[in-house]
Amino acid sequence: MKRLRVLHNGNPLGLHGETLQSTPHWMVYVTEDGSVFGEVLTKAGRRGLPRDFKVSNPSRFFDIPLDLRRHQLETSPHCEEIIVVLEEPSGRQVCTFLMSQLPPVSPVRHALDDLVQKIKEITEQDVAGDSPRVSN
Repeated sequence: MKRLRVLHNGNPLGLHGETLQSTPHWMVYVTEDGSVFGEVLTKAGRRGLPRDFKVSNPSRFFDIPLDLRRHQLETSPHCEEIIVVLEEPSGRQVCTFLMSQLPPVSPVRHALDDLVQKIKEITEQDVAGDSPRVSN
């Protein structure tokens, strides 16, 4: 089963951009059956995703545009970038690209936007001291 690795190259010190607000690093995997697993690193510590975290319509995550299906990143991304890696079951990377390289209107872009929002909810709850609850 293929999986999509999604990494947010956060800004834990808040030193990049116009604001001094820090953002967490996180890395998650989305599988073809919709399961999502991974962790978020915040100032409060390491937080695993809820065991029952799933996404609806997971096929959207694997609807990668043809021009990116063989793309490989050649430079290191900046803080705040979303890095996407399609992996085979063996772990071999099929392609790597930045979310910003996706067309604004595409199934995978909308799926990633939804995922980012759900993970943001988890990190905001962590900062507020609440236990994570993710809406599916």
